[in-house]
Amino acid sequence: MSKQLTKTQKKEVEKQVKKEIRILKKTQKLGSEFKKHTSTALITALGLVIALTWKDFILAAITHFTKVENIEKYPYIADLYTVIVVTIFGAIGLIIVSKWAQNSDETK
Repeated sequence: MSKQLTKTQKKEVEKQVKKEIRILKKTQKLGSEFKKHTSTALITALGLVIALTWKDFILAAITHFTKVENIEKYPYIADLYTVIVVTIFGAIGLIIVSKWAQNSDETK
């Protein structure tokens, strides 16, 4: 029995190896996409938790630092304070994320 492969056998082996490499690349891409989407979902969930925590803190702080008489007389003042503070934090967050995203695009 010969230890060497015939030309036909070599071609068949090369064909199978190329097929396996393509499958491996597709599997790696799928795994990479899964990681990317999972990390995005986790970051979004954490961001939501942080936002809800800030909301509770801001409401408590506004209630504590504003006079009860003014809130009873003008009930929308607490909402106004909340909107202002959330807008400031949101704008700062958007600026930070935008700069971070630009830096990520520049490194590619």
